[in-house]
Amino acid sequence: MLVHSDFYAPVKIIAGEGAMDNIAVELSSLDSCKPLVIAPSGTATIIRDLVCAFGETGMEIGVFSHVTGKPTLADVKNIHEIYTSRGFDGIIAVGGGKVVHLAKIANIAASSSPEILRQFLADEKIPLPQLNPLVILSGLIIDGYECSKYAIFSDKRYESPSLIPKMVIVDKYALSGVFSPEVALSSALVMICALDDYLTEKHSFFSRAYTNSLFGLLIAAVDKARKPGKWKLPLANSLSLTGFLLSNNGGGWGYQLAQALAAKKEKSTGECACALLPHLLELAFERCGEEMGRMLMPILDVDSVDEVKAVLLATYHKIAQEAGVEGINLSINNSEGEEMIASIMLEGSAKADCSRLMVRLSS
Repeated sequence: MLVHSDFYAPVKIIAGEGAMDNIAVELSSLDSCKPLVIAPSGTATIIRDLVCAFGETGMEIGVFSHVTGKPTLADVKNIHEIYTSRGFDGIIAVGGGKVVHLAKIANIAASSSPEILRQFLADEKIPLPQLNPLVILSGLIIDGYECSKYAIFSDKRYESPSLIPKMVIVDKYALSGVFSPEVALSSALVMICALDDYLTEKHSFFSRAYTNSLFGLLIAAVDKARKPGKWKLPLANSLSLTGFLLSNNGGGWGYQLAQALAAKKEKSTGECACALLPHLLELAFERCGEEMGRMLMPILDVDSVDEVKAVLLATYHKIAQEAGVEGINLSINNSEGEEMIASIMLEGSAKADCSRLMVRLSS
């Protein structure tokens, strides 16, 4: 019997060496000829390279590079004033996390009006109009939501298909830095999102394809973490795929549990993902080890389910070591566990699996 399945991923990804070179042409294809760059402080080199990529095209670009802490309405107001007063018609967000979330929220006000933004923040069910193009110049420190239909603002998650970026550019030379603890924690979020697809009953044929590709890219990147330059492109591409999965499953229960733990224990979501990963791996192989083995053996070039499991566990340990959180203990009591399970509103086998995991964490 043919089972109905769908998957929505309308983002164009341009990846590889020199991916940024044709950004002016790509923006023109989106009817944008005057973009505003939103970037974190300390990214002068990347911004310089980005400006150079526009060369002699005659396109004017602006730069807002004052993003530091969590995005605020004051930031949105500043961007809106710059955007409208100078007639910009698109946004390029540099990096990930807070910069992209700010760009998504600011784009609502800039493309429509501050009033529509106020209405959306009060009630996200209000449909948004067509927004001007948002392009992401990918970074390596993310929260997973960058390429998704979600934005995090004032500690709340907002949802709309209009928030999905039009394009992601993954350029080797824009991916600065080393495989730092922050990058390792981003990798943990990627891995937990991939495992979530195997632990959910609502996966699709298409999500499995993205998940298995994500595993392959992530494992290749982590394996090369000590080799300068070799790990950046596969990791950045896996970060993009993570957003597609989150757009379609809303974040599986493993990811949601990591967020709930982070709020409860005052840790980062990445740190909590590291604490959960070995337990989630065990649950995933108990539930669907044969399927995972069959899907991942050719990708990982191994011959058995046990070897697949060994590779995934080794990848987890490398991530935890690089993040400096191997062996992190987030023990919880029964009441805390019940409270978190209730907060993410689980049912059926997911609730049973989560309860089993909570028992492990409390032991």
